[in-house]
Amino acid sequence: MTYEELCLQIKEHDLLVPGEFSYLLPGIIEFMYNGCGAEWMPEITRKALSWLYRHYDAAVHIHDIRFELADGSVESLRKVNEEFLSNCLKLWRKRFGFFRYINPYALWELKKIKTAYRFLLLFSGKAWCAAFQKNHPNMKVNLYE
Repeated sequence: MTYEELCLQIKEHDLLVPGEFSYLLPGIIEFMYNGCGAEWMPEITRKALSWLYRHYDAAVHIHDIRFELADGSVESLRKVNEEFLSNCLKLWRKRFGFFRYINPYALWELKKIKTAYRFLLLFSGKAWCAAFQKNHPNMKVNLYE
């Protein structure tokens, strides 16, 4: 997703973005995107997940930006994951419209969003700490202490 496409989706769907977004350079924002899944996952797995969640690319991109700006705190991680869910739901509502709750495909997509959110709640802590440590090599953080 290009910077222009991301900005258009943010504006069109009123997506939540980090405050730092406004002063990051477009090339840096595009560089921060690694698709769905953690960096430790095999490339083929991340490509498959990115394809499955292709309609929520803007939310995934914003989530990747948040991880690059990680501060290592539990509260921020919780906020970032809730922001991901909120952004995905905004994209889902816009995509499926008024009849989304009686459309079986829309309900399947909703289930995918909720599954991704649950996986984030369970498994994103380690990646959050790793992202923080990458940006702050002299500081240690452990969410589980």
